[in-house]
Amino acid sequence: MQDSNILGVENDPPVPVLRESIVTNTSDPITLTVDLPTATPQSAHFAFYFTELASRALLNDTRIIDINIDSQMMQTVEAEMNKCKVVTLIVSGPTINITLAAYESCTLPPVITAVEVFAVCLAVWLWLLFKYFFVPKYMPIMFFYFLKIIFDISTSK
Repeated sequence: MQDSNILGVENDPPVPVLRESIVTNTSDPITLTVDLPTATPQSAHFAFYFTELASRALLNDTRIIDINIDSQMMQTVEAEMNKCKVVTLIVSGPTINITLAAYESCTLPPVITAVEVFAVCLAVWLWLLFKYFFVPKYMPIMFFYFLKIIFDISTSK
């Protein structure tokens, strides 16, 4: 988990995004479902952003969020005033179910400011392999020939 200052930090979401955080009531978690391409097994890199921009009604109010992936507890994070907390996780699966729930002792409902999801497909990995390890002049021809071989093998099963 990373902490960052909202102003002037490269990894922070833009201010308009920060102003549009999703908040539920205390009894309801925030549920997100991400479907990754099913052609090949996928891993996804998630970056969750949590911040508190509005002032809290009571000084001792707390907003603590449990991050659950596919019903498994992954991490707990506390949203702080004018500070963006970033939680990064790498998760696998064709469908990823994310639940952001209020921690049992907190007084405020869960919040999410932004989420980024990055997934790399097989074609990108193959392109990078050919780009850096084969002669650039022949790279496009070899790349597409290699893809043809891979797809011929996978469709002949």
